[in-house]
Amino acid sequence: MQSLTSLLSKTVDELGGEPAKFNAVAKNNTAYKSAIQKVWSDQVSSQLILQHTNAFYVRLDERPKKGADKNRDYYIGEVVIDDPVVRSEIDTHRELIFCHLKVSGINIDELKIIPAKGNMRKRHPFA
Repeated sequence: MQSLTSLLSKTVDELGGEPAKFNAVAKNNTAYKSAIQKVWSDQVSSQLILQHTNAFYVRLDERPKKGADKNRDYYIGEVVIDDPVVRSEIDTHRELIFCHLKVSGINIDELKIIPAKGNMRKRHPFA
């Protein structure tokens, strides 16, 4: 028997369009938050990282590719951070975060940490 959460998630995905997009964003954000809390197990550190996270995106990389995998879809996870010290800390733990995201079902091929610019600095979805 399926849980109510998985049943609702499946139903929303079947609707497609905006509801499915919002569901995917929520799943990605939940997985990111969980990964940060696993890498930084003490609550103060993980909360600091999440407070300075301005966004987490999963997007299809549409740049041309070469080699055997050139026809395969390549997904990039992007973490947008507003503080250089926090960005450096996340960068040193990039592979651990990447592994936790993969275990959570976020299928990305690369994890990028990028600085927040302009109005992006005002967003704090995890605070």
